[in-house]
Amino acid sequence: MSTLELSMDDWRATVRRSLDDLALRSLGTQVALTDGEAPGHPWAAWVPLMSVHDSLRLGLLANPEGCQQLARTFVGDEAELTESEVGDALGEILNILAGCVKRDVADRLPGLRIGLPIFLPHSTGGPVQAGNTRTAGGQSVETDVTWLRVSDVLTGLILVRYHHEGG
Repeated sequence: MSTLELSMDDWRATVRRSLDDLALRSLGTQVALTDGEAPGHPWAAWVPLMSVHDSLRLGLLANPEGCQQLARTFVGDEAELTESEVGDALGEILNILAGCVKRDVADRLPGLRIGLPIFLPHSTGGPVQAGNTRTAGGQSVETDVTWLRVSDVLTGLILVRYHHEGG
C-alpha cells in the first residue's frame, strides 16, 4: 500500500476517533457500538473526501425521527425542525467530522479535499451491507457499515472507499 492511501481499517479507526470527539464536543454525548440494521426508509447524509488515489464517501444513516433528534441536539433546539433544517444540521455534522478526519490524516494523504455534503431524505435504497466490489478501470470499492448509538439514536456510520489501482 502506498503512503498516499489508507486501508479501510485506517479510515474506520480515524473516523471513529473523530466521531467520538465530535459527539462529546458538539452533541454532548458518547458514541457506543451496537447491533443494528437499516430502517425501512432511512434518511442519510453523505460527504466525500477525495485524494488522487484514495477517496472516501462518509455517511450517516438513521430513521427520520433519529435524524430529527441528532439535528435538534446539534443545533441546541427542542423545537421540531423542517426537513431542510435537518439536512443542513446533518450536513454540518458531517463537515465537522470530515474536517477532523482530514486533519488526522494530513500527513498520510496530503491534498485530501472535502466535497459538499448531500442530504437524502426518504431514501428507498435496499439494505446497507459491508463488502468489496471490483469495478472496471482498475477501481476497487469497499464498503463498511458500523452501527452506533449517538444521543440514543441508532445510527449507521457508512464508509465507502474508492481506490484507484496502480497509483
